[in-house]
Amino acid sequence: MTSGVAEMNARQVCSVESASSLNPSMTIVVVFVMPAQQLRADADNNAALAALLRRRVNVLLATVDAPAAMLRVGLQHVATDDQFPVEHTSDVLRLLLLLSLGGVYADLDLLMLKQLQAVVGDANFVVGARDDSFDSCLFGLKRNHGLNKRFRSQITKKY
Repeated sequence: MTSGVAEMNARQVCSVESASSLNPSMTIVVVFVMPAQQLRADADNNAALAALLRRRVNVLLATVDAPAAMLRVGLQHVATDDQFPVEHTSDVLRLLLLLSLGGVYADLDLLMLKQLQAVVGDANFVVGARDDSFDSCLFGLKRNHGLNKRFRSQITKKY
């Protein structure tokens, strides 16, 4: 998930391309926090991103209205009152997207070396940091899985 402008550096484009090429039957969605109208213009002006979109048919760009999404779940204060508003808003949004839609989230600095199906199968998974938390650089959730209620509860408590 990126914010502000549809710009990706070469390393980030490489990350998306590795996921795309190793998982040709999956749709790779890059989510931007910006108005949809601005997304296409910015993407067209970013040579590396435009080239990626021409080469990889399974890569899509999407936008999310962060303030509306946060308001819908009663967490709008995270973006304004929090000590780390950008980071925590991003954390909450990526989790909400996966809880609602299902799928796999990967940070833009992760380089895929194997097919996701071979690594994670159909399982829900998180990368553990400690017993009471997880690292959000790579995780996958099925839509409407039982963990969703627990995650939603934890988001509300933490933020």
